[in-house]
Amino acid sequence: MSAEDIGQTAMRELHDLIPGAGPLAKGSELFGWPCSIHYNCAVNAITDGLKISLCCDHGADDGREFVKRLNLPRDILRKVCALLGLSPDLNSGQANTDESTPAAAAAPPKASDPRAEIERCSNLLCQPGEVYELRALETRHGGVVSGYYNDLNKLAQDALRCTTELKAHGTYLTINPCQPELLNRAVNRLREYVKKDTTADTNILRRRWIPLDFDPVRAGGVSGIPSTEEEHALAFAKAREVRDFLITQGFPAPIMMDSGNGAYLLVLIDLPNDKESTELVKTFIENLAQLLGDEQVSIDLTMHNAARIIRLAGTMNRKGDHTKDRPWRWARIIEAPTKLEIYPREAVERIAQLLPKPETNRSKTNNRTNGTPFNLDSFIQQHGIAVKRTKS
Repeated sequence: MSAEDIGQTAMRELHDLIPGAGPLAKGSELFGWPCSIHYNCAVNAITDGLKISLCCDHGADDGREFVKRLNLPRDILRKVCALLGLSPDLNSGQANTDESTPAAAAAPPKASDPRAEIERCSNLLCQPGEVYELRALETRHGGVVSGYYNDLNKLAQDALRCTTELKAHGTYLTINPCQPELLNRAVNRLREYVKKDTTADTNILRRRWIPLDFDPVRAGGVSGIPSTEEEHALAFAKAREVRDFLITQGFPAPIMMDSGNGAYLLVLIDLPNDKESTELVKTFIENLAQLLGDEQVSIDLTMHNAARIIRLAGTMNRKGDHTKDRPWRWARIIEAPTKLEIYPREAVERIAQLLPKPETNRSKTNNRTNGTPFNLDSFIQQHGIAVKRTKS
């Protein structure tokens, strides 16, 4: 995208921030000046991404002075400054409302090349010619956006649009391939305001991946907010612990991803989409959670269904509001083996059989099988499982 195109996009986004603003036509006046004549956009590379600043052709105003001349309400002023990568002086006379809101955070980080990261992720996870659903939640227009793709180039193009133009809170991909007939719901394109007709478990051809989702427990048990840097780091520490355990059990290295708030491990498999495989994957995840989970990081037990979606690398996780202490982050690939190896069914079964299954008609005593108490400490010692910490 050229600097001119980026400039036009930035101007449209600024215009959209103003409540009640009419359509922005080419050559129309924006904030009192004809935008097609007096503005251009300069894109300056900085260490953590890109910073957008607007310049006036007819004056020497810098980005900060430009913002001050807008005389916008406080909440809109913050959004404009975040878009420009500026830190506004909210005590100045330009903030013309008395509302009490948190201090503005720095602009969310810019990905160096989100399109390339989206392409890398889709090429790792998807098989050429197979059909996958791209789904974006909570877009700027509200509602769900969804489309079906067997063209990975068009998938990457629309995923980028979801995260940059539509400002989706989350942009997701079905991790397993869909029935080819689903393509006709929206052939390599997005549908907006989708209320139904997304992918069901019965629409999945085969299971190609087991996704493990590591989500840090937020302070106070609060949900729906970004993680702090410390919480984010705890999720990665737990993901690496589980990765190392799987490798000691004879598994090849999985893909590791940053989900924006936590971490993913993606385990490559090849299983039919049937009841037995669902139960196998469910037990596999549950056993890892019981063996290695703790009170600081949740290993999501709901990730076993066939139509599971995961955040697509190269897209922004906009859960909650972006602040300095709890920032938005880009989903990205952290580790990917040079050569991906399929985990054989026997390896998945070995983990699924590590712990005894609970009895159907169990007594009130927990962790018992065949009338014998289950001793987790003895089991860990017997199987040589490394334990970094124990619960008090």
